[in-house]
Amino acid sequence: MVQWNDDEVQCELRIFRETFPDEKMFRLYISDSSEISIESTLKYIKEIEQTPHKIGQYLGIVINLVPPFPEDLDKAMRLASKFEGIKVVIPFIESLFMLNGINVEIPEQVKYLGKEILKLNNKV
Repeated sequence: MVQWNDDEVQCELRIFRETFPDEKMFRLYISDSSEISIESTLKYIKEIEQTPHKIGQYLGIVINLVPPFPEDLDKAMRLASKFEGIKVVIPFIESLFMLNGINVEIPEQVKYLGKEILKLNNKV
């Protein structure tokens, strides 16, 4: 798992700050749907959120690539409830996974996430 102090993260952060010095920054964590990944992400978030080195505002979690079956989606939603903030569960959508053009239907979950970020961006 990538850590906040890894060289790649610090390089990307430095370039972002140089390019967009006045932009607000948010932290949105992404996990796949495996229970181990979700628990690891939760542990990682708890560690990051306690450090004085965190930058920007915590937003929440996206659990991505969830098998598109009701029991798997329900399980992912239950696991997402362990997180604070915005919680988005995105099922595996083959047309997105095999994306090969610009005409793609944006999933409702992604539209919701965008609206929530825009709301927060206007508040901060």
